[in-house]
Amino acid sequence: MSKKYTLGQTIEFSKEYKQIFANVKTAQWVKSVRQVAIKYINAFLNGEGGIIYFGVDAAGKVVGIPIADKNQQTQFIENIQTETKKFRPSVEKGTCHINFVSVQPRQGGEHAVIKIQVSKGQSLHLTDSGTAYQCEKNGKIVIFPADAIHEKLKSHPVTQENFYTLFDKVKFDEDHENEFKALQSSNDPINAITLYSEKYINAFLNGNGGTIYFGIEDDGTILGVPFNRGERDSLRINISKIIHSFYPTVEPGICKVDFVEVQGRESAYVVEIHVIENSQNLYMTKSQKAWMRRNASNHPISLKMTIDWLNRLRGYPAQADSQLPSVEYILQSDTSSLSNLLVELRKGIKIQKEENDADFNLGVFLAMIYMSWQDKSLAEQELQLIQTEIDNQNLNEEELNTIRAAMFKPPTIQEMAMQLPTHESRKLAVTAAYLVTLADNALTIEELHAFDNMCRYFNISLEEQESIHLFGNECVRLSRD
Repeated sequence: MSKKYTLGQTIEFSKEYKQIFANVKTAQWVKSVRQVAIKYINAFLNGEGGIIYFGVDAAGKVVGIPIADKNQQTQFIENIQTETKKFRPSVEKGTCHINFVSVQPRQGGEHAVIKIQVSKGQSLHLTDSGTAYQCEKNGKIVIFPADAIHEKLKSHPVTQENFYTLFDKVKFDEDHENEFKALQSSNDPINAITLYSEKYINAFLNGNGGTIYFGIEDDGTILGVPFNRGERDSLRINISKIIHSFYPTVEPGICKVDFVEVQGRESAYVVEIHVIENSQNLYMTKSQKAWMRRNASNHPISLKMTIDWLNRLRGYPAQADSQLPSVEYILQSDTSSLSNLLVELRKGIKIQKEENDADFNLGVFLAMIYMSWQDKSLAEQELQLIQTEIDNQNLNEEELNTIRAAMFKPPTIQEMAMQLPTHESRKLAVTAAYLVTLADNALTIEELHAFDNMCRYFNISLEEQESIHLFGNECVRLSRD
């Protein structure tokens, strides 16, 4: 995931690239920004490359552009891709990168800076209208002189081909935004690509975006993969199924599959899976795992990283200091483990310690997370409390995946019940859930309603509910003493 900008911060000057700053003062920016961006992209291609920032004033200070929704970002990127594909010759892969970088704090809705980085082109590029642009030292865009275009075209003929050539090498390397897979030893390339794609697409979604190239060796040598039309259609369907299996839902246009012909090998293609950068969500696979891109490889995202990520997405600091009514206050000791909390709760609820306490613990965690979701978001203090208790438990990978999934999609009472087979264990879970509602020192109407629903579903009597309320109030009192 790309870094975030802070409102008012100054963009550092780069000696490597020419930098252009452009402020945008209208919410209907897609068309106007596109028109300016196309000229700068063309000029940078015809020069030494450069970066243009939309949403940064002339002094280099971040002001941001209002972002209506993800569709607006997708529309802009697709418009730029459509226009640059009309350049003659077409823009080489990896030459132009478009990033939407969030601006914090959010004021009056989502804001971002559009960062377009363009590398130097290999030849003179003309726009669809046959015009070529160049960027002067002062940042002004001017039309390339006609006589200069003529001289350039004599040494660099303009073509419109969009293909790879067998055994050529691409002009970019594997990195955090580009991945090569040759697949030459696979007898079933459709299945191989499908298996690889879930992890790589997920990692690119959770980072700066990127492209997977199937049919290119690690050193950049182009080999291609043979496909007939039916196989190409089957692969597109498989990739679509992968995208639809992610949570939260991936918006249309975020991922695109292209089959680029390889000349010199019959019916062979380089399969390009393009993933647009996303900075608003952390996505999980159907197996409840999340991946991130680091350098040129994928790494699983731990549960702690997931919680920190959720904090950042909601604008919370990663490590915030706060006085929580955690179990260290409840027990008046130096420990804050859920196991000790369970011991204390069992004393009042008279639950005998059993070997399957781990199952009870998972049910308790689900109840805590369920309650935390009732005001539509996991509050910072609630996340911290849950994270502290999870860190003190010996949970297996499956249990951690279940908890991670619950942090993205609220668990149901029925899912909790599967982990809480007895009345006493359910009362324990309801009590722990009630404590979480007090973590942010605010008990909302939604949380009270959810508490009532849990009590009804688990057949918690009025007397038992009263004892839970008293226990919670005592916890709050201890936390304030």
